[in-house]
Amino acid sequence: MSEDQNHDLFEEDEAPQRKSMWIMELGEVFGIPVRLHLSIFLLFGYVLFASSSRMPDSSGRVALMLLAIFVAVFLHELGHSFAARAFRIQVKDITIWALGGIARMERVVRPPHQHIIVSLAGPAVNITLAMLLGTYIVVVSPDMAPHTSFQQLVFELAQMNLILGLFNLIPALPMDGGRVLKSLLSMTSLRDRSSKVAARIGQGFAIAMGILGLITGYFWLLILAPFFFLSAEREWQVDNILSRFAGTKAWQAMLKPVATAGRMTSIGSLVKYASGNKQQDFPIMEGESVVGVVTRWSLMDAMEHGHQDDPVFTIMDHEVHTLSPFDSLDKLLQTSLPIDRLVLPVVHKMRVVGLVTPDQLQEIRGS
Repeated sequence: MSEDQNHDLFEEDEAPQRKSMWIMELGEVFGIPVRLHLSIFLLFGYVLFASSSRMPDSSGRVALMLLAIFVAVFLHELGHSFAARAFRIQVKDITIWALGGIARMERVVRPPHQHIIVSLAGPAVNITLAMLLGTYIVVVSPDMAPHTSFQQLVFELAQMNLILGLFNLIPALPMDGGRVLKSLLSMTSLRDRSSKVAARIGQGFAIAMGILGLITGYFWLLILAPFFFLSAEREWQVDNILSRFAGTKAWQAMLKPVATAGRMTSIGSLVKYASGNKQQDFPIMEGESVVGVVTRWSLMDAMEHGHQDDPVFTIMDHEVHTLSPFDSLDKLLQTSLPIDRLVLPVVHKMRVVGLVTPDQLQEIRGS
């Protein structure tokens, strides 16, 4: 194989592209694609089962509250999205999953005052809803005691939105309040350590949450605590790495030349190629389009399970993030993957000219 140009390993095939089995596309709202991660059904199923086993007649009411929580989380993310659009930052999509929602934006929100506004917009939506629902209760029931089942439902919705809004304002990453704190610190003498300070506060909060869960036996606190702890650490690592890569362009960090493969290439063929070359990860092509990425980790896992003869489209990641050679590496923030698992094809004039991988990022960091 030639080492002085990019090339396809094998001919393309017309096998159909498979979408992620965990993502359901719900459509668009105000031009923003809305997606549902199927983990939310696992959560809903568990809550319905647990509640029905304790109170058999409560299933309908619990299902209605779960739906209301879903809507509240979606409106929360829509608040972030509208605030970002006000600063001409496009929103790629909104995904709702078991532990909340994510609004993916086309670029990092800067400067700090814009980041603060975008971060506060989500909780502001929930608190506003709580105030509106609370006002209704005050009007129809001045003693603040619900007298009908509908009033009780409205009262519970107001409580739920208030709790959701205030919880997200806790000044600890990865909550919105933690991002506000990070932005405020970045405008002080602690600018260079703002992410680390906010992350450590977030991890302290996560540890306290875990301890409280152990003491009270509250199951969900024990689930949320490690998630918050690891999320805070990741946000700090991302900010730390990007500060080191400030001004670095993709062409300065990429591996080149790069071999690409078609979707029907066998897994074993890529493993054989990787064993004798520096390249360990592979863009998957359909014509001139990058339709997926196969990483070294998915190759190793497939080989361990004896799938060396399977086509690579069965293990490729369909959610592909690409870079231009002239993009700054702060585009790494647009992905949901950990920095140590990033594999980003670099595309120029409809050709894959390089690949940014953890190996290249480590080389730049250590240089």
